Amino acid sequence: DAAGRGGRGESPPAQSTGQVSLTVFVYLEAPAHNAEVAANWNGERGNFALSLDETGTLQAAIRSGDGDVSSIKGDSVLPLKTWRHIVMTADGERLQLYEDGKPVASKSCGALAASDSDTVWFGTDARATQVWDGRIDEVALFDRTLTPEQVASLYRTAQEEIARTR
Repeated sequence: DAAGRGGRGESPPAQSTGQVSLTVFVYLEAPAHNAEVAANWNGERGNFALSLDETGTLQAAIRSGDGDVSSIKGDSVLPLKTWRHIVMTADGERLQLYEDGKPVASKSCGALAASDSDTVWFGTDARATQVWDGRIDEVALFDRTLTPEQVASLYRTAQEEIARTR
């Protein structure tokens, strides 16, 4: 369900394996700060978030079963008017962030907190205060961790498809 600059998935699959992978293509129209790409975070509920921080740098965060929050940031401001393939993964040991098939950040983390089909927000947060100014496409949520090879393969496949359709 999407209207204007944000949408939500009301009944996503439960996240109960302690692992997560989120893949998405993003296109930023204008400089943005504190903008949500995708998350099921809403107060004390939910367990993952992918967003831009106050400087416009990509960040990924997860909430573990004991309530601890682990977060990582990319190494640069997300460029304007450029499609980027972003993947975040968490396997109970590492939280990782990838841009265009390459790892850009990694950190130790605990197992992902279980989530019973919490609403997933795209392009906004639950309060509609962290609005994404751009496009979001090809979102996929997994209850397992994609390997670095799978992340790179997803990116290569997308690039091949883009080249084929031009």
